[in-house]
Amino acid sequence: MEISDLLSSLSAEDMQKLQATARQLLSSAPANETASPSLPGLDPQLLGQIGRVAGLLNAHDPRCDFLQALKPLLREERQKRVDEAAKLLRMFAILPLLKGEGGK
Repeated sequence: MEISDLLSSLSAEDMQKLQATARQLLSSAPANETASPSLPGLDPQLLGQIGRVAGLLNAHDPRCDFLQALKPLLREERQKRVDEAAKLLRMFAILPLLKGEGGK
């Protein structure tokens, strides 16, 4: 499921809660003041990490662009392999973040 699909499945109330949480995360308030009373049990740091992972998954990668440019020139079975390779490149981009090394 892509992020756009996920966002389109949210209700108006969910979107308002998400926007409020995002505003709190982006504010300069200390971490203990960013807990949202409207979203109990949600860790602001976890939301920040999810945002970073989503950003890395959607980030521009020239290697993926190159593979996509080659795709029309390949047979159908190889075109599927190009899609898989592009997914792997995106996953490798988030690996340092998932390992706790901070990523970009």
